Amino acid sequence: MKNPIKPIKNLYISADLEGVAGVTHPSQVFPKPTDSLAPYQQAVNQLATEVGWVIDALATNATVNDSHAHMTNLFRAGVLDCAEAGVSLISGKPKPYGMMAGLFEGNFDAVALIGYHAKANSLKAVLCHSFNDAVANIQLNGVSLGEAGFSLLFAEIGCGVPVVLASGDDALVSELKALKPSLITVTTKEAIGWSCANCFSVAKVQASYVEACSQLQETLPTKLLLPTWLPTHTPWSISFSVQTPLLADIAALIPNSTRTDGLTVRWEVPALPSIAEQMRWAYQSIQCAYSLLGYANTL
Repeated sequence: MKNPIKPIKNLYISADLEGVAGVTHPSQVFPKPTDSLAPYQQAVNQLATEVGWVIDALATNATVNDSHAHMTNLFRAGVLDCAEAGVSLISGKPKPYGMMAGLFEGNFDAVALIGYHAKANSLKAVLCHSFNDAVANIQLNGVSLGEAGFSLLFAEIGCGVPVVLASGDDALVSELKALKPSLITVTTKEAIGWSCANCFSVAKVQASYVEACSQLQETLPTKLLLPTWLPTHTPWSISFSVQTPLLADIAALIPNSTRTDGLTVRWEVPALPSIAEQMRWAYQSIQCAYSLLGYANTL
């Protein structure tokens, strides 16, 4: 997929795992100690391959943020061993801004979301969830968003960097297109259920990446216009729903939050001097909220 035309000088890639070609089962993305690591290794190798296709076609320099689970997947896939001098990897956790770590602090021209999945409880969406399995739904000012939606808003509104490419199953593509219709996307598979899909061949998925990157070589999408449901100079509201009352008890430990029902906690994002600061505050507060839910494992 080598191409002499490199339309992006500095590209930021957030790399998840559930959305890459061929992945449908939890053992491929969250292997248990008793599982063979072969399915997981195959999945992370495919993620490294898809990330490589994008960099080869689009970017002079690239920073890849490993954004799945323990966030050391791409190191295990040997990305650093074969990466060119202009490619770096953000690996490990915890890290500020999680799946979008390093974007705000860097000097990037564009963002790609590779291997992403649909939000929790989506209909016909492979391995859909929102940050972890404890979360049922997250709403920002009444609009339901998952990892992909928050990543897009964080990049474009919180950091002023356009998201130009996203890949995942058809449910993920529909979810992001609803937020940004002009977004260039790659569909890696068609979901049949939560752990079942019509998986396209690697050759077909590569051809889709070639087509998408060819479009981007001609023109890069502009940033998202600020949605009407994100007003400026006023507080925003986050509604955070979880799977059990115990988890809601934990989420309610967030300062200044309100328990609205047995499974939902609500808090405000304060009106800050700039819309970008407010978006970053909202994103980071969600990072803290879902991380707090890990406390349930100690009880």
